[in-house]
Amino acid sequence: MTDVHKGKTAINLSSQKDISSVLHVATEGEISNSTILAKILALRPVSWRWKDKKVSSEKQYGFIAQEVEEIFPDMVSDGIWLDGKKHKFITPTDLVPYLISAIKEQQIQIDELKRIIAEKKRK
Repeated sequence: MTDVHKGKTAINLSSQKDISSVLHVATEGEISNSTILAKILALRPVSWRWKDKKVSSEKQYGFIAQEVEEIFPDMVSDGIWLDGKKHKFITPTDLVPYLISAIKEQQIQIDELKRIIAEKKRK
């Protein structure tokens, strides 16, 4: 069963066997490497308010698609906005695996620093 939402396909599968029959699942090593943390740190979170209050009058949070595209090009797609013009769009949930990888990378660094501190305390 598949659902299409905003140009993305969500595949609802009941088992690991089902997943491997339709997807090439990247291993963690394909996402996790020493450059992920640097890429995450390069992202610039922003807040904004839409000029057109019909879109929303509330403060919004996110990223500028053109900036994200320089760092994570696969996370940005082109689409037609409410004004009928072509714009760039981000699917924020695509960032989650990279965030988790960056957290893991930081935890390795923290653990190493803890080990160094413990060694120095023993001396």
